[in-house]
Amino acid sequence: MRLRDFPSFIRTTDPDEYMVHYVLRETEHTAGASAVILNSFDELEGEAVQAMEALGLPKSLCGGVPVISWPFFADQQTNCRYQCNEWGVGMEINSNVRRDAVARLITEIMEGEKGKSMRKRAQEWKESAVNAAMPGGSSHRNFDELVRDVLLPKN
Repeated sequence: MRLRDFPSFIRTTDPDEYMVHYVLRETEHTAGASAVILNSFDELEGEAVQAMEALGLPKSLCGGVPVISWPFFADQQTNCRYQCNEWGVGMEINSNVRRDAVARLITEIMEGEKGKSMRKRAQEWKESAVNAAMPGGSSHRNFDELVRDVLLPKN
């Protein structure tokens, strides 16, 4: 990932920055947690979800629509990277937003070949998200496992 893909609150090259230490400390604390809930599902981020499972540890996709990303603050840069580069459902707009640029992107999403491909991909992600949440789906199974391992009494 590029530096600009990180959330704005941690975008630094200074290893002594407070937020770097805070995030590292909180990440280390998850090792002692009895459970960690991720806002994802296997089909979307299988590699990351599996990596977290090995350690014991997005709205537009559920709607099935492509997005125009304008990363400005917090985790929007990271979301933009995934939407545009990883999942193939978004187009990034320049930070110096101009009316004609917005019009071009909307036209491309609504009428262009890239937009057609993005709409198809967004629909596929929507279907994957729905399947993951259905009984027997990956998120449903993971939630059942969470309840069984964390909330139910152990005999």
